[in-house]
Amino acid sequence: MTATSDAGTSLKVTNNYTDIKFNKYDSKNNQLSGANLALYEDGSDTALDTWTSSADAERLGDYLVRGHSYVIRELSAPAGYGTFEDIKFTLNADGYSHRT
Repeated sequence: MTATSDAGTSLKVTNNYTDIKFNKYDSKNNQLSGANLALYEDGSDTALDTWTSSADAERLGDYLVRGHSYVIRELSAPAGYGTFEDIKFTLNADGYSHRT
């Protein structure tokens, strides 16, 4: 978006944030509640967000910036399930994620 004032000055605003929803599923594609999950920027030990999986997928859009890499880590699994390995992904310049 670009806005121009009467004085001829302009301001260009670029939104580099994107929106991804995340949740945990079992091998039969049933959504699982009770997984404690965290989102980290790759290389950081400080969580950007933590949540517990539920019937609604978690929206991560407030934290993700195009061109950055992230890790989703399961801190604890629902009863009867194991934790998954860290999932590392990168948001491309077009806002699409790809697992790395």
